[in-house]
Amino acid sequence: MELLLTAIIISLTLILAFSDGANDESMSPLLGSGIFSMKAACIVGALSIIIGALLLTSRIKHTLSMELIRVSLSGEAVFIILVSSLAWLLVTAYMGWPSSLTQAIIGSAVSVALVKYGIHVIDANILFKLVIGWVLSPIIGLVMAFTIYKTLQFAVIKRIKTISERESIEYIAAVMLIPWSILMGASRCGNDLATILAYLPLQFRTPMMDLIGGGVVALGLLTLGRRVLRSMGFKLVKLVPSSSLSVLMSSSLIMFLATQIGIPFSATHVMSASIIGAGAARGSAVSTYNVLKLLVIWMTSFPAVFGISLVLAEVFL
Repeated sequence: MELLLTAIIISLTLILAFSDGANDESMSPLLGSGIFSMKAACIVGALSIIIGALLLTSRIKHTLSMELIRVSLSGEAVFIILVSSLAWLLVTAYMGWPSSLTQAIIGSAVSVALVKYGIHVIDANILFKLVIGWVLSPIIGLVMAFTIYKTLQFAVIKRIKTISERESIEYIAAVMLIPWSILMGASRCGNDLATILAYLPLQFRTPMMDLIGGGVVALGLLTLGRRVLRSMGFKLVKLVPSSSLSVLMSSSLIMFLATQIGIPFSATHVMSASIIGAGAARGSAVSTYNVLKLLVIWMTSFPAVFGISLVLAEVFL
């Protein structure tokens, strides 16, 4: 029975990893710039995912599995965490909302730990830092992207006198998108994959599992990720290479910082806010409807999945 439960947990973990790749928006500025094809964006994304899986998962896994919840979770508890998170992601995907896998898993884990072990196993200081990070990181992303583009506009773009000069600047910005896209993709994977793998049984928290998980995330991006890339790259605001660069510089720096301090942020919300900030700085029309959807899901993900897990834990644990 224990072996069967472990197999189910591993399967659900890999399904979540695949789903994370299918909803990976980190290459959307690269695609939205209009310079790179979908194929190129997906290839860069897949390579960056493997880099992140191998190099950037350890600190966030430690925060979630050793500091936030100070007890080893049972197989039944981990099963409920994974089922609750997957259920919430499926609901929001059906509704077309850009949900946060990070908030879903952590909300579920805190809820299950509270029911099964009591409030004393949850580190309130770490939880407070997580919530503050979720609130502030999109705001900081929006402001940073806005400021970066305005600085670029003042220092470079407004001094351009000819169309050929503007094309040259945009071409340089397009070339610079590649390293920033790799940093964003790697940081997002380090953040999300670490969150997905954090509550696996201890014997599976290995570099090999990181590599397998990264491969599954990359597969999700390559097979089903195109819809999200198109949506984020083209529908939220209109991007050009220079504004795409502002988005990636902002969001990748924030997400890389998250992996280094061991506090998982929501890459979806950071990226979305950065796109809105760069678009607003450029004077592009921003979709009010999509912004409202982001705000709603931003505020409801953690409490919603917390409630789902609370009910399941009360019934089955």
